[in-house]
Amino acid sequence: MSIARFEKSQGRNVALLLATAMVCGVLLLLEGYGYHLRWFFLVYSAAILGWDLWVVAFTLSFFRLCSLAVIAGLAGYLTQLVGVSNRMWTYAGPFRSFYFVPFMFVLAGVAMYGLARYPLTGFFRLTQAPRNRWANLLLAALLIAAFWLDVDRFPGQLTWGFRIYYLFLTAFLIYGSRLLSFRSLSAVVGAAWIVGFASEFLGAKSDLWTFSTLSGRPPFFLVFASWPMEFFLHYTLSGIIAGESLDTLGAYAREDVVSRDDGP
Repeated sequence: MSIARFEKSQGRNVALLLATAMVCGVLLLLEGYGYHLRWFFLVYSAAILGWDLWVVAFTLSFFRLCSLAVIAGLAGYLTQLVGVSNRMWTYAGPFRSFYFVPFMFVLAGVAMYGLARYPLTGFFRLTQAPRNRWANLLLAALLIAAFWLDVDRFPGQLTWGFRIYYLFLTAFLIYGSRLLSFRSLSAVVGAAWIVGFASEFLGAKSDLWTFSTLSGRPPFFLVFASWPMEFFLHYTLSGIIAGESLDTLGAYAREDVVSRDDGP
């Protein structure tokens, strides 16, 4: 595999990410959220973008990136549709629209992928983890139970759209959890907790969106369970589509990127 082909893959990845960030920023302004962008949210967004640029340049094949982007964008938008329709949160823009969200979720998805594969993978290398896949099912069961028990505390009847969407995420988590090692699954969940909490908390502090909880903070089910369930879908399904390993513990090599993009 030639270095020239690898550099070509890097360039396409970076171009796609920068285009995504640009569209996200333009839509934020067009939808009237410019006055809601506080300095701390801008700093956080710049940090995410900087991390994402490294991730797409050195850890992702172009095919995996495209798969991840499509899945993250669609799932992110669906999450907002069912959440807003059930009045769990609202958007503060003058039009109450959120067309920027799919692109923001792409950036978050790439950031979580990088965290799961590198810093968190390094941490879990140092820990003793169970090797039995039943541990995966127990972790999945914890997330699922936390979600459905906490979401029942919200007043009003959940819509069928909400139930169908999250039943799909539940079923995919149960099915897909057997495909990863426990350390890999833990890294995926941990990455979702980190990015999910920071994104939801800082976005709410910037008045981009408002939660219906009494405290105004993100609901427990959203950060603790929904974000991991969603990112698990992004990470696992994109890996299956791209035909790549789902193991976050595998060492990264340049040849991995070249082989997925350009063939023999």
